[in-house]
Amino acid sequence: MARIYATANSSTFREYSDGLRIGGGLALRPAPYLPILSWDDHRHAGIVIKKGTILSITSDGYIVPCNGGVSDQVYTYSQLDIDNDVIDFDLWATTKGAVAATGDSAENQEALLPVGFAQYDIYRWDMGNDPWYNVQTEVGILEDRLVLMALDETHEGLYTYANGQWMVSDEYGFPVPISLSDLDLAVTVDEAAGTGTLDVSSVTDAMNQIVGRLIKIIDLESTDPHFTGGLEQTMPVPGLGLPGIETDGISDGIDTTTKKGLLIQITF
Repeated sequence: MARIYATANSSTFREYSDGLRIGGGLALRPAPYLPILSWDDHRHAGIVIKKGTILSITSDGYIVPCNGGVSDQVYTYSQLDIDNDVIDFDLWATTKGAVAATGDSAENQEALLPVGFAQYDIYRWDMGNDPWYNVQTEVGILEDRLVLMALDETHEGLYTYANGQWMVSDEYGFPVPISLSDLDLAVTVDEAAGTGTLDVSSVTDAMNQIVGRLIKIIDLESTDPHFTGGLEQTMPVPGLGLPGIETDGISDGIDTTTKKGLLIQITF
């Protein structure tokens, strides 16, 4: 059995209140075909879903990152997946064979709806091939929480975030503002018959994607310079990645580059 060592890990996600969690007894497990995002040397296991990712449940009952209703999503495999015999998404419905080459899958994941947030990093599930060592037995999901999520440069550049916005998932399970284009109503007029129809399916689809409301953008450089609470003056034990002088007091839920975080009330 692999040993587990206690370490101080930083995270882009932080819980800010009590609330509802689900998972116990539901036997929720990550899909065996998910690519490995990063490797945990201490647990000797691959992480397939990062803490704070918006989650979906596929039609066959597995947990995957939400894709925001995108119907042409593919999975990209690396050498890590080959080395660890991750099941190829293209072979999932037939032979359940392992990934043989790096690159994108040929098959597309179905369009998905959000069901909650990952409350911790989720490790690869090997479908029982190693019964003597299981990093996680089931997956826990956050349903009703006030959370702080780091706003990275990529999402800050792609979207305009504002306090009070409704949040939906992008194709990678990250919260983004709902847009007016998502709420377009399609009107069809038959001039000869003098009739018309109103298609509200786009609005229904958009409402089904809502994961919560952005309460406040935390910005350490402008509106919230004191949010660090004095951590920028502390001197923690070096080498553990703890917030302090070396991080300018930045802790979980704040991006170290943009120095911003999204305080979101998630609701499902």
